[in-house]
Amino acid sequence: MPRPKLLYLTRMAPLIHGTGTPQRCGASLEILADSYDVHLLVVPVRDETEMPVVPEYFRERCAAVEVMNPNDSVDPDYLQSPDSYAFPKEFRFATETNLRRAAAQFAGTRFDAVYLFRLFLAPFIEAFPEGANGRPPFLALDLDDYQSRQRRSRAEAHANCNEPLLAEFHSREADRSANAESIWLPRFDQVFMAGGEERDALQRQHPEIRVARLPNVVRLPGIPPAARQPSEEPVLLFVASLEYPPNIDAAIYLVQEILPALRAASDRPWRIQIAGARPTDAVRQLAEKPGIEIIADPPTVAPLYQRADVAVVPLRSGSGTRIKILEAAAHQVPFVSTTIGAEGLEVSHEREGLIADDPQEFAAAVLRLLDDSELRSRMTQRAYQWVRRRHTLPSIREALQAAEFPQI
Repeated sequence: MPRPKLLYLTRMAPLIHGTGTPQRCGASLEILADSYDVHLLVVPVRDETEMPVVPEYFRERCAAVEVMNPNDSVDPDYLQSPDSYAFPKEFRFATETNLRRAAAQFAGTRFDAVYLFRLFLAPFIEAFPEGANGRPPFLALDLDDYQSRQRRSRAEAHANCNEPLLAEFHSREADRSANAESIWLPRFDQVFMAGGEERDALQRQHPEIRVARLPNVVRLPGIPPAARQPSEEPVLLFVASLEYPPNIDAAIYLVQEILPALRAASDRPWRIQIAGARPTDAVRQLAEKPGIEIIADPPTVAPLYQRADVAVVPLRSGSGTRIKILEAAAHQVPFVSTTIGAEGLEVSHEREGLIADDPQEFAAAVLRLLDDSELRSRMTQRAYQWVRRRHTLPSIREALQAAEFPQI
C-alpha cells in the first residue's frame, strides 16, 4: 500500500545541529518522514544572499526536495509603500507568480497533508488546494512562537530602555503580525506552538482554532557525558543565534553587567564563550574585552559544552522555548538563566537549574554552582532526566499523536 504524501513547506533548510529554529524544523520533518512520503519545499522569504542548502541527512529522508527562489517577484503593495504594508515584510513574496512556481515544483502530486513551518509562508497553501482522494489536504501550521506577542514584548523592552524609534518599529510589526494571525490561523486544521504558556495565550486570543503544544527537542549525546569538576579558569558558555536582537542584548548584558558582578565577587580568571550563527558587529566587538571569546558559526556545539563549566541564558526579552537550556541539560552542564530565558520550559529554580534576574543574583548563582559540587551534581542529573523524558525526538511523535495528526 503506498504511503500518504505530505508537503513540508519551510522558509529555511532543516538542520540536525545549529540554532534552535532550523533544529525544530529538522526534528518535526524527521518524525513526519517516518509516516509520510515527505516532499520538502524550501522558500526563503528573507533577504537571502544565497539559497539554503538542505543537508543530505534530510534529503535521504524525503521523497523529493526543492528549493525555490522567490526574490524576483514582490507584492506591488509592498514596493509602493513598505511602511503601510499590512503584513510582516516576509509576506511580500506571496505573489501569484510565486504561488504558481510553488505549485509547479511538484506538479501532478496530490498531498494528504500540508505542514507549514512558520506563518510567513501561509499564503502558499493556496497553491495546493486539492488533496488526495478528492479531499482538501489536512493543513497544519507550526507557529513555533507567538509572533505578535513577541514583537509587543520587544516594543515594551525598547520603550523601557528609552529607545522610542525601536519601540515604535516593533509595535508596528506586532500589529502587522496580529493582522496576519487573524487572517491565516483559522485556515489551518491544527496549529502547533513550542511553549505551553504561549499556546494558552494564543488559544485565549483565537478560541476558534485548534492549538496544541509541540515541544522543542534535542538529540542526546551518544554516550552520556561524565560529570566533571569545575576548572580553575571557569568557562561560562552562551549559545544562541547571534543575529537575533534579544540574543544580542543578552550577550551585551552578560559582558557589560554580569561579568563585572562576577569579578567583583571572585578573583577567578573568568572566561566567557559566546557561540552561535551570524554574530553581528556589536557581538564581535565584545571580544575586544579580556576574557571574552566569540565563536562564529560552530559546526556543532558538543565540544563547547564539553569544555563549559556553566551554561548561561541571560535573556531579557524574546519568546519561544529555549533550545539553549535543553542543550545544556542534554550535555549535563549546569545552567543559570533569567526568568525570561527559561520561559516556556517546565524548569524550576533549584530543581533543574538556577534562575536569577539581576547581575548580582546571576553572579551569585554561577558561584553557587561552581562551589557546591552536591548542588551541581543534583541539578545536572535532574535536568538530564527531564530533557530525556520530555524533549527528545519521541516527544514530537507523542505530541502529534495527541493532536490526532493523520497517519501518525
